[in-house]
Amino acid sequence: MDRDELTSPSARTPRWVGYAVTVFLEVAVTAGLALSFEVFPLAKYPVPYVLLTMLAAYFFGTGPAVTAVVLGWFAYTYYAAPPRGIMWPPATTLDDWAGQVALLLGLIVVAIAMTQAGKSNRRIAERTRQLEEEIREREAAEAEIRQLNIELDQRVIERTSQLQETVEELLLCRIPASHL
Repeated sequence: MDRDELTSPSARTPRWVGYAVTVFLEVAVTAGLALSFEVFPLAKYPVPYVLLTMLAAYFFGTGPAVTAVVLGWFAYTYYAAPPRGIMWPPATTLDDWAGQVALLLGLIVVAIAMTQAGKSNRRIAERTRQLEEEIREREAAEAEIRQLNIELDQRVIERTSQLQETVEELLLCRIPASHL
């Protein structure tokens, strides 16, 4: 687990939760697509598995993303890719092999990109919290400086007043002395 994953919102929950949610969603989507394969055209395309990989990578990090890639690829290969219901070989024609490779590479690229996006988002959120704290500290320091300036102005006024009184007393003492 790297530093970015430690500071993620999901770091407050046990790490296994990300894996459990990923596996549960993969099973649920696969079951739904397998049951609706004949009537729901989306079941023929790997879009749901790509979306699940994106979610797992963004919210739970690298480990659950790899789990989503592997499970999604196996589920799509078995339930949707021709020939359906056969795990190996995953394809029989060159076009089918190209589709399998493209799917696997696409899932990997999506997993990497979304993992990095999640890490970047967490770094931005942490930096935002740091900047907000720095702003609060600066505002407090500015308020303290303003208060100190007010106190200094007050002391200058008091000292000026005292100085004026002293000067007046000296002048009063000087006037009678000059008449002697």
